[in-house]
Amino acid sequence: MGFYDGILCLVVNLFSIILWNSSIQKFKRLPSLKSPFQRGRSVNVEYDFGYDTSIDIYKLVVIFTNASVKKTKIKVHVLGTNSWRMIQRDIPVPAIESLCFVSDMFNWLDDTDYNIISFDLNNESYNKFMLPNYGDENIASVVLDVLKSCLCIIARRNDFCDV
Repeated sequence: MGFYDGILCLVVNLFSIILWNSSIQKFKRLPSLKSPFQRGRSVNVEYDFGYDTSIDIYKLVVIFTNASVKKTKIKVHVLGTNSWRMIQRDIPVPAIESLCFVSDMFNWLDDTDYNIISFDLNNESYNKFMLPNYGDENIASVVLDVLKSCLCIIARRNDFCDV
């Protein structure tokens, strides 16, 4: 699923997660994770793993999206605790597979207007930022990524890309 500082985060199935430190050959199974939505609903699940520099600890963030009702819920696990905590805020729905971690922030593209949503790992709140104006050009796709420790936007057109 992801890694940070040599620690791998492995998703065994949707709700079973293991952290593995390959340098010391140790692993930790995280507490069982449950969907915040009712059973039978179509739910997209995205995971990311990062480091909260303000309190010197690793955190795992899981974003549950119910596309049929356009709702998103976030659960956070702080390494060293034995539970998941639900973020009790309305969070914009992420576009599928747009999650990107950089500088204590989980970033994704908003599914409705493709603005950038930045979820601050330190205070567990979010901000919304508009994408740059690309003019009248037709944009085929927009992707978030990391370039030299900075959030990067890659806007692909039919014949070239803007970074």
